[in-house]
Amino acid sequence: MIRLEGFHKHCITLEAAEGVAAGQLVTITGDDTAATATSGGFAGLALAVRNGKVLVQVTGYMKVPMASAELTKAAYGYGQIAATTGGKAATVASGGTGRPVLVAEKDSENEMAGIILL
Repeated sequence: MIRLEGFHKHCITLEAAEGVAAGQLVTITGDDTAATATSGGFAGLALAVRNGKVLVQVTGYMKVPMASAELTKAAYGYGQIAATTGGKAATVASGGTGRPVLVAEKDSENEMAGIILL
């Protein structure tokens, strides 16, 4: 079995804005504060929220929420993704606003993409 979990994983702890939940893409909105990302670029993936703090994975392998239609558009290999409504990921056309990623897995049943965030 091939496992990518843990590859190049780097995390930071930030203050959590209201509504941030584990599993959402987040963006930095102020001094050391993260909020749910709703469009464009993002800082990383919220792994855990507790006592007003959020643990954000900013690089490495992670599974991000992505709607089935977006999973279909996402190509394996290098590309870009951006945040969309609800802290989910969406594909980005070349030159768009997003983050470079390496798409390694697509799970349409659970609407998740396994990516390496660069």
